[in-house]
Amino acid sequence: MESQKLKLQSKMTVHHLQAFQAVFEYVPTPLASGGVGLFVDESLDFRVLENASSEAFQALWIEISFIKNKNILCGIIYRQENSLECFQSYLK
Repeated sequence: MESQKLKLQSKMTVHHLQAFQAVFEYVPTPLASGGVGLFVDESLDFRVLENASSEAFQALWIEISFIKNKNILCGIIYRQENSLECFQSYLK
């Protein structure tokens, strides 16, 4: 994975992130900046279902699997301003 600088918007520090053993899945944007990302605890059994990126939106969907419980679907989507039609088409 390419080294990236993370902008932390909360009180969490880089020290806290180092103690958290996680995989960082991300979808970059074709634009100058942006994209979506998700930290997943490395002890979880997960797979990426879809990652999509366009000038209108970026999306990342994962499925977390459990042995005795139902699986969890988790998605993160960012829609660029003024791109409603393309975004709605993706959701269909």
